Amino acid sequence: MTTTIAEQRLITALRAMVIETMAYPPVRPYDSESHCPDRLIADAQDALDAYGMRVPHNVAMMASGVPA
Repeated sequence: MTTTIAEQRLITALRAMVIETMAYPPVRPYDSESHCPDRLIADAQDALDAYGMRVPHNVAMMASGVPA
């Protein structure tokens, strides 16, 4: 699937939001006060899924060096 630059930017922003709100470990949040309602994170994941870019929990773990 080909994506536009605007879509790529949106995908990058949604992935960052999802990863930021994952439990630590595996991902250290940018801000310890980070929070987004579960429903919004689920919506972000659904939008990412439409592009085949859903953020699986174990991907973040592998990126941080924590075993899945």
